[in-house]
Amino acid sequence: MVYNIKKYKYMRGSYNKNNKSNYKHGYYGTKDYRLWNSIKNRCKDITNKNYGGRGVDIYEPWRKDCSLFINYIRSIDNYRKSGFSLDRINNNGNYEPNNLRWTDDHTQNSNRRIPKNNKTGYVGIDINQNKFRSKVIFNKTYIFLGRFDTIQEAIAARNNYIINNNLKEYKIQ
Repeated sequence: MVYNIKKYKYMRGSYNKNNKSNYKHGYYGTKDYRLWNSIKNRCKDITNKNYGGRGVDIYEPWRKDCSLFINYIRSIDNYRKSGFSLDRINNNGNYEPNNLRWTDDHTQNSNRRIPKNNKTGYVGIDINQNKFRSKVIFNKTYIFLGRFDTIQEAIAARNNYIINNNLKEYKIQ
């Protein structure tokens, strides 16, 4: 709920137009500020099993000063290019310099960690009915490559698909 700032001189929450600290950096309310705030909150939330709960953090100077974070992400290639969003290159790493890039959904889908319930230890390989299933996620679509008797066959099928379709952003296993 937003109140008339001229009449009440405040908005819901801690924002106060008369408080000059809100205008320290000039980014309040921008997409980049909201991105910074969202990342900061995910990282400090230890109940969030995908971020704070597994130790993912934000670079200390960025946590304290959004303008340092915003200036950095604006310097990265493909900044705010249509269809692109911020991605951690090493998804087990932190939000820190040299671990961020702007990428499309396809590239982000290829940059996945091994799920906890994965019993094989390989991305894109799982066990179903005593067979090894091989798959690739491409443009938000699961492409099942088949069921195999051995894990080596499943890995080879996935690697061959990646090579034959020139999916350079996928890791060969």
